[in-house]
Amino acid sequence: MSPPATSAIGLIRSGMFARLWWAGAIGSIGDWITIFATLAVAAEIGGGTGTLVALLSRILPGLLFGAAAGVFADRIDRRKLIVIADIGRALLVPFLAFATDLWTIVIINL
Repeated sequence: MSPPATSAIGLIRSGMFARLWWAGAIGSIGDWITIFATLAVAAEIGGGTGTLVALLSRILPGLLFGAAAGVFADRIDRRKLIVIADIGRALLVPFLAFATDLWTIVIINL
């Protein structure tokens, strides 16, 4: 185990923190790309209504099921949960390119 870091540079040089930081940074970039792509496809398919449907399908599940999902997430290994969720999203997002209706976008966003 490495000694505790005493500065920001020391934290970044720490192997475990650096991996966590890079994973978070890459995940955030992927999230924003997904949001942009989803809204672009939704606007192309359904105009303003499509954009609204895409936004609601992204926001409402968290509002409605967030507390229950949090209880569930606290009971299982967080690392596995994050990896499974990220892989699932990575597998679903390419299907946006083939979306022909808003229901496809809603399902991908869930």
